[in-house]
Amino acid sequence: AGVVIVAIGLDKKVKLINRRGCELLGLSAEEIVGRDWFESFIPENFRKEMLSRFARCVNGEVSDDYYENDIVTAGGGIRTVSWHSTLLRDPSGAVIGTLCSGEDITEKRRAEEALRISEKKYRTILEESRDVIFVATPDLRLMDLNPVAEEVFGYRLVELIGKRLDWFFSEEPDRERFKGDLRENGEVKFEARVRRKDCNEIYLFISARNVD
Repeated sequence: AGVVIVAIGLDKKVKLINRRGCELLGLSAEEIVGRDWFESFIPENFRKEMLSRFARCVNGEVSDDYYENDIVTAGGGIRTVSWHSTLLRDPSGAVIGTLCSGEDITEKRRAEEALRISEKKYRTILEESRDVIFVATPDLRLMDLNPVAEEVFGYRLVELIGKRLDWFFSEEPDRERFKGDLRENGEVKFEARVRRKDCNEIYLFISARNVD
């Protein structure tokens, strides 16, 4: 199977584990089976929570259980696994343990965390910059701006979102230059006259570029 499969008895010891589980832990089946799963492979900071979850499961408080937790590999590494566990029963119906199938989602969670950090940095730059910073769609409609745009253009941010970037230019040649430079060169750098909500005009140095 492409997922980790591990059976844990009421004594909390591993009864069986598949090849994928051995690969993830970095140990052979012989080195894993018979060991206390929680003491051997669950980080200390997760252990109490996982033991409580295991007890609730074998006591019948939950019939199916979905959860995530970290596990410790042979080299001391930490992997995050998304689990689904169900009860194991003997022929008489008595609970004898749990059967857990798990997917290694370590890289997925790392990617999500990296994205979260990236978005936080982006938002910090956006909020603290004294320059107008904007993000627009390929058809030049504004998706995001920082608060200083309200001071510069005299509009509230909610009024600006959705407007076309070239709408702000006072002169048609500047509109065409802006669109042409983006289309042909992928970037724009020039000074242009733009209009505010109060109909006053100001000069801005415009710098923009396409991003993938």
